[in-house]
Amino acid sequence: MSNDMISFPRELSDDLAEFIAEKARVCGGGAYDIWEALCERFGQPAEQWQPIETAPKDGTEIILRKGDRITAGAWIEWSNSAAEFHATTGVYLGDVEYESGADWSSWDGGFRRDDWPTHWQPLPIPPQQ
Repeated sequence: MSNDMISFPRELSDDLAEFIAEKARVCGGGAYDIWEALCERFGQPAEQWQPIETAPKDGTEIILRKGDRITAGAWIEWSNSAAEFHATTGVYLGDVEYESGADWSSWDGGFRRDDWPTHWQPLPIPPQQ
């Protein structure tokens, strides 16, 4: 999922109908038909929970749900490493990764691997002011 998403109210406003009619060079009824087709094809209810398997795993912050628990979070991947030196000469040999993984992280303490969220939805669009 991209952060480039936009959303509109489901109800077609007069201004938007006029804009669609002008750009598509149709009458007002044609603008309504175009709007309905767009909503049917690409629209998604704002409050629709989606299976966690479809959630973005690129660090995008989303709303997570497991039962009654609802929290904001993201899929986080990490890697821990430490510098390694030659035992005799002390020459730096590079960093050695000793732990890595990925998990659902949330602002209320995270989820355990055996208790991951089951559903997600995008964050709402913030207010303009």
